[in-house]
Amino acid sequence: MSKLQFPSRAQERRWFGALQKAKVNRERATGRRLRNTIRKTYGPLVVKVARLCVAQDRKTYPFVESKRKGMRGLTKAIESYKPKSSYRFLTYAIWWIRKAIKGNQKRAAENQHRSKGK
Repeated sequence: MSKLQFPSRAQERRWFGALQKAKVNRERATGRRLRNTIRKTYGPLVVKVARLCVAQDRKTYPFVESKRKGMRGLTKAIESYKPKSSYRFLTYAIWWIRKAIKGNQKRAAENQHRSKGK
């Protein structure tokens, strides 16, 4: 499997700096375009994290659902990331993606357990 390539820290800061300017200036089209660019760039990361999470706990959650929830986590990371922080967006995004996927896996397991008990 090939190694995933992600933007440099400088590129991340440019994107998120421009995204913050777009929010301040209420430039919806520019902000939407930047968010879509970031989503496309980090989409393979969501797939990789979803595969790892599904491999750990196969019986509770399907891959497609994990990928969808992971994309929601990525969107949350894009919305809440601060470019002046000391860590890269990649690290921040992985945390949000895992949180979104694992939270849903946990709920699915609880629902499965409840339905078996009835």
